[in-house]
Amino acid sequence: MQKVNIVRERIAKGRPSFGPFVFSGSPTVVETFGVGPFHFVLFDTEHTPYASFETVAGLIRAADAVGLISFVRVWENNPILISKVIELGALGVVVPHVSTREDALRAVEASRFAPRGTRGHCPIVREFDFGLTLDSWDYGKLSGVPESIAWDDREVLVMGLVEEKRAVDNLDAILETELDGVFVGTNDLSFTLGIAEAAGQMFHPAVLRLRDEAVRRCKEHGKPAMCSISSFMENGISMEAAVRRWVPEGMLVYHVGVDLNFIRARCAQIAQQIKAFAD
Repeated sequence: MQKVNIVRERIAKGRPSFGPFVFSGSPTVVETFGVGPFHFVLFDTEHTPYASFETVAGLIRAADAVGLISFVRVWENNPILISKVIELGALGVVVPHVSTREDALRAVEASRFAPRGTRGHCPIVREFDFGLTLDSWDYGKLSGVPESIAWDDREVLVMGLVEEKRAVDNLDAILETELDGVFVGTNDLSFTLGIAEAAGQMFHPAVLRLRDEAVRRCKEHGKPAMCSISSFMENGISMEAAVRRWVPEGMLVYHVGVDLNFIRARCAQIAQQIKAFAD
């Protein structure tokens, strides 16, 4: 459904946006996030079992119902996947394994209509209100199409997931494309350094250097960086302190954690309080 992408608006103003990752695939969980101070939800189809488009469509509807922008991490840099989630109503797409300029161009071309890209156009999809945004249903002369395409170009964010060391090495070439920004995947980066003790350690010095380099280059290119907020909480600093430190550096889009971890953490708290009576 056509609406304003508040995350893009906040980026333009230099203001941070926050949202959780959703691994559960539950629309009910998504609706609960509407009561928090969040701006978006990020649906993961790369590492979760809910790869069906019907499930993703239901999650996007739940987010729309509570005023949250939907980002979807597709499971590969595939034009059908990228186009499909945008047609379902996602206003943000995170494309994995963008490690070269060619990867970035592939993602951009899949997400934009000609002349900017090669995405196929269909007026009867949820993104375009199932055709209701068009002024005419005469297929010989559809009207309202330029306006709807302009809206799409203006509102949809396409972020490349930088999760390999070579991606950081190639980041200038990646950011010179029409990609809107990059998601810095610090955990995956840690596994590509060839340093055994760095794997899974977001605060290893070598990982921090790559993180800082990626954010710096995004700022130089005038594009936002997206990342886990926990990746910036080294030395025990608070979320608030981390955001205040990094927003001026162009780190503007933060995922604040995973829904399943929120549930697990609360269960652990309850278990601690009742463990004396559990046997």
